[in-house]
Amino acid sequence: MLCALTAGCTGASGSSGDYASKVANAARAADSTVNIAELDAELVRDHKTLTTDLQVSLQQAYSDASSTLSGFDAVLPPHRSDVALQQRLDSALSAAVTLLLEMRVRAGQGREAELVPLIPQLRAMSVRLKLFEPLA
Repeated sequence: MLCALTAGCTGASGSSGDYASKVANAARAADSTVNIAELDAELVRDHKTLTTDLQVSLQQAYSDASSTLSGFDAVLPPHRSDVALQQRLDSALSAAVTLLLEMRVRAGQGREAELVPLIPQLRAMSVRLKLFEPLA
């Protein structure tokens, strides 16, 4: 599913409307990965996950978010007026990738309990990404 969402992030944008749609698609894809990581942290909190499953899930979430960021960065804003939008989403996507990397590292080091305090940060990140979705 993420492949379908991120596929809308690559390619040339001929208009501001097309670019805004690509921004919304990238935000939606990244939000999906953040939501998965939030669910993972909640499962840790509730003692309902296996370490191996957690590590695989967080690796996939990180990989998907990184791909979304790379795909989005490959598309140049068509007009100078679109640069601020590009910078705002790039900042949000970079923050999401960094957070997911941190979660992946903690889980890989056996520090799963340290994921639980990140739940509010994940929820805030999801809210931040959802702000771009109405652009579609």
